Amino acid sequence: SFAKMYTEVRGLQVDCETFAEHLWGDFYFDPSKRSFTKKPSKSGYDRSFVEFVLHPLYKIYSTVIGERQAQIQELLDEFGVYLKPSTLGLDVKPMLKEICKAIFGPAEGVVGMVCAHVP
Repeated sequence: SFAKMYTEVRGLQVDCETFAEHLWGDFYFDPSKRSFTKKPSKSGYDRSFVEFVLHPLYKIYSTVIGERQAQIQELLDEFGVYLKPSTLGLDVKPMLKEICKAIFGPAEGVVGMVCAHVP
């Protein structure tokens, strides 16, 4: 699951199942308290899904689309992913597809996650 991958990449010591439950629905993450809440604060925290799923996806997309090779390599290192130099030389769209496949696995996993959690 995305929660398990996130905790492994970030080295977090949290229960993956509880974390996964907090990624869906009206949960907000308060970084100052490092906890989840059902009500948004006055500071305007994003929903936990946005904080922990969408923002990292946007980071991946913007880095790859920006074609900044050094930043792409840093991103891959952060996820513990190694790609062949020939893959890093591809055009943006095929390279993005390969990077997402390397980070998230085959698309079937993402489809399964959406089917399980989206009404």
